[in-house]
Amino acid sequence: MRSGWSLLALTVVLAGLGGYIYFVDSKTEPNAPAVKEKVWSGTLASGDVEEVQITLAEGETAKVQKTDGTWQIVEPSKAPADETEMSSITSSLAGLEMQRIVDANAGDVKQYGLDPARISVAFRSKGQKDLRRVEFGEKTPTGGDLYARVPGEKRVFLVSSFLDSTFNKSPFALRDKTILKIDRQKADGLELIEGSNTVQVAKKGTDWMIVKPLPARAGFAPLEGSLERIGSVQMVGITQEQ
Repeated sequence: MRSGWSLLALTVVLAGLGGYIYFVDSKTEPNAPAVKEKVWSGTLASGDVEEVQITLAEGETAKVQKTDGTWQIVEPSKAPADETEMSSITSSLAGLEMQRIVDANAGDVKQYGLDPARISVAFRSKGQKDLRRVEFGEKTPTGGDLYARVPGEKRVFLVSSFLDSTFNKSPFALRDKTILKIDRQKADGLELIEGSNTVQVAKKGTDWMIVKPLPARAGFAPLEGSLERIGSVQMVGITQEQ
């Protein structure tokens, strides 16, 4: 009998303890994730960025401007810019966050790879005349973060290291590398030349027809595939600018 009462008493105590813990936990809010500080004060939308300048330590500098909603490289030479690359850059600039501050009053920033900076990114957003600039140095010893600073400010802070591949872009890397843009809906002819042999095809309605050397029906899938491959060819380099 005594053991039965002991078991009952222990059960009551455990139930009371469980109720107390539940009550305390219900009144305690879970730890909220630390809010990271934005590099830029105020609100910055990626769509408001109208000009970007990237300077690399090797001396290469590219200036890209948005005109009528389209990005164009204006320096060192004029060329269409890669819209995907520019979207990634402007989105990263707008959402740039400090992982943490390494040195609030940095003197010698050479130790961080910031004198000179390995990558310098300046940008101007809609309605602004002056450029804002951020500089990136070396990666931390673990490789997880990247040293950075805003020129004119003393503090050195860390940003995510993946941003290195976002901003470390040469003028060629920012360029639209498509050799020939083809509107597949409007394409109605194709000429293939190999040595002295020439084949001409033309689209009649929804069918492709061989025009030269002899009239005949052409295979639809091979012709459409050829147009797709031609339109997807990309430059891998430029030997000489016009």
